[in-house]
Amino acid sequence: MTTRAWIDGRAAGADALAALMAAGEGHFTTLQVRNGAVQGLPLHLQRLGVANRSLFGQDLGTGPLRDALLAAWLADGRPSCTLRASVHALRLAAPDGDRASPTLRVLVTTAPANHPGRTPLSVKTVRYCRHMPEVKHLGLFPLLHHRRVARAAGFDDALFVDRAGVISEGSLWNIGFRSAEGIVWPQARALRGTRQQLLEAAFAEAGVAQRHATVHVNALPAFTGAFATNARGVQPIASIDGVAWPDDGPWQDWLRARADASPWEPLDPGP
Repeated sequence: MTTRAWIDGRAAGADALAALMAAGEGHFTTLQVRNGAVQGLPLHLQRLGVANRSLFGQDLGTGPLRDALLAAWLADGRPSCTLRASVHALRLAAPDGDRASPTLRVLVTTAPANHPGRTPLSVKTVRYCRHMPEVKHLGLFPLLHHRRVARAAGFDDALFVDRAGVISEGSLWNIGFRSAEGIVWPQARALRGTRQQLLEAAFAEAGVAQRHATVHVNALPAFTGAFATNARGVQPIASIDGVAWPDDGPWQDWLRARADASPWEPLDPGP
C-alpha cells in the first residue's frame, strides 16, 4: 500500500478522481504526519481557508477540513505518512458556468512519510515567478519543469529570481540565508511556507536575530550559508550558481534541531 485517496471523506473511485483531475482548478497543502501528529497543523488549515476564499470566495471551515484529514489518516492505518489535502473546483459545463459558484471537493491522499535530505543542495537560479505566488495552487508544471531542467544541467533544484536578479523562492521550498547578524528571509512575492513560519517562531524563541530583506543574487557572497525549507523539514544548500558555502555540520545540526523542536499537534483533538 503506497498512495490512497479520499474525496469528501469517502474512498475515491476512479470516475470521481478523473473528474477532479480534469478540472485542474484548485489549491492544496502537504503535511507530514508522525504518530498521528502534525507540525503547524493550524497553519495548514489556515492556508487552505485563505486560499479558498481568495480563489473561490467560499469558507471551508477548519472543522470539516480537520475531520477529512483525520478520517484519511485513520483509514490509511500508518502511524506516520504524508497527507496531501487539495480543494478542487468543479464548474458547470455551460457557457455561463464560470459565473456560478463552483462545487468544491476536498481530496485527501496518503503516501509514505517523506523526510528532508541531509546532503547539501546544489541550486541553479532561474528567472521565473509563479502566477499568484501567495497561493499554493495546483499549477505545478512550471515548477517541476524548471527543477527537471536544473537537474539535467547537473544541479539538484531551481531557485527563482526576477528580471532584476531578486531571489523569491525555490521550486517547492522557501530559502533562508545565514549571515553574521542572523537569518535573512528574502522579501519578494512568494509563498510563505508553513515550515518557514514555524522556523521564524523557533528562531525568535531561541533569540536568533532575523529579518526580511530584498536579496539579490549579487549579494550571495556576503552570506555564510543558506538552507531550503518546506513541510518535510530543512536541508542545507551547498551552492547557488557559482557561490559555494562550506559544510558546517554543527550549525546544520542546530538548524535541524530548531525544526524538530516545533510543537506537534495531534490530528485527533480528542473529546
